[in-house]
Amino acid sequence: MTYKPGYHVHEALRLNPGLTLWVGFAVRSADLKAVGDFQRATWGNLRQLGVLDTEAEISKATITALQAQATALDEAWMPLSIIIAPKVSDISKLPTDLAASAPNVSVLISRDSEASAPAIGTIIGVLSARSVNESIAWVERCETRLTKPYFSDGKPYADVDKTILENLDNARYIYLRTYPGLSGVFFSDSHNMASAQSDYNTIELQRTMDKAVRGTRTYLLPELGRPIYFNADGTLRADTLRHLKTVAGKAVEDMERAGEVSGWEVSIDPAQDVLGTSTVEFTIHAVPVGIMRRAIVSIGYVKQLSE
Repeated sequence: MTYKPGYHVHEALRLNPGLTLWVGFAVRSADLKAVGDFQRATWGNLRQLGVLDTEAEISKATITALQAQATALDEAWMPLSIIIAPKVSDISKLPTDLAASAPNVSVLISRDSEASAPAIGTIIGVLSARSVNESIAWVERCETRLTKPYFSDGKPYADVDKTILENLDNARYIYLRTYPGLSGVFFSDSHNMASAQSDYNTIELQRTMDKAVRGTRTYLLPELGRPIYFNADGTLRADTLRHLKTVAGKAVEDMERAGEVSGWEVSIDPAQDVLGTSTVEFTIHAVPVGIMRRAIVSIGYVKQLSE
């Protein structure tokens, strides 16, 4: 795998000229601690991070280490999505049991036909240009303007057997692909390495929740230290509840207005012991935006159309 930092920068900016791009260099360590260090160095401003690993094939240990970094950053209010492009010797021998509990980590296994480097800059450019709820596999909006897709082991996408492609997709890798009858090169999906049954099983679901958490914290932080008023029975007063619900829901309300969530609600138990704990507990539920990943169409001739 050839290391071409200038190419990746060019690709990211080609697809998103307005991108604020940070570039870092690090010697690979067993725990990939540089990921956390890099985010902290940017004061938590990174939203997505591309990792080009020129030394090692992908493994459960690598994914676990990256997710550990992401989890620690999330606990420090600096969440981000990580896309790693590992060394790939043979796509047919990639492990298929890595997806489990790593919603912040995705694995890219493709490169551009015109470069011997993985398409890590390409995916960062596309991802950063889209709203948090939008999939990088959106055919209409996310065409990469690359010439021809290759896998990172050098195999052209067009030459790979359908069974292998299905295995790679089911294993939740991301790769570049084409569609018969349609010009352009696209990403296969927006998988991460969470299980397929997880509530956070795509990049867009994780990014959307990260934005909701960041925004809610931004609105609620100024409320710390405010007075809280009670009814005679010790429950939270109605005007206090209205204010707190309004403030706590402002971030997801903004996101609903922007089309990033489908709906939301805020709940506060008025009987909770705020006087004893000085803590108000909120519950926020958001309905995500769905993605049409497949279309099944039945078409044929009939003698008469239904009204």
